[in-house]
Amino acid sequence: MSKINNKISIIIVTYNSSRTIFKLIHSLNKIDSYIKEIIIIDNNSSDIDKILKIKSNKKIVLIKNNKNKGFAKAVNQGIKISKQNFILLINPDCYLKNDSIIDSIKRIQKNNNIGAIGGK
Repeated sequence: MSKINNKISIIIVTYNSSRTIFKLIHSLNKIDSYIKEIIIIDNNSSDIDKILKIKSNKKIVLIKNNKNKGFAKAVNQGIKISKQNFILLINPDCYLKNDSIIDSIKRIQKNNNIGAIGGK
């Protein structure tokens, strides 16, 4: 796989996570210069109206499923439409406390032998 640029796609699968996803989206500002797109796959949440409010961020792509397809299928939906070679999967109840993830991003971008990387 040829590495075209250093931008990443972030994929978030959500199901009734409006209480936590806003904190996550806000925390992603810490690595904004690395982010090309934020793909949110909603698995038929009852709180989708609240999640739609974050759609104003120009980097966000929101996919609304009409049923809960489960985590793996939803992640694959996001990967399929992603336009980047680097993908960060993150749960909606997580958030970045600082920019330490940048070290992992830089490491995988520089080494063609790394296919996946995770933090402690």
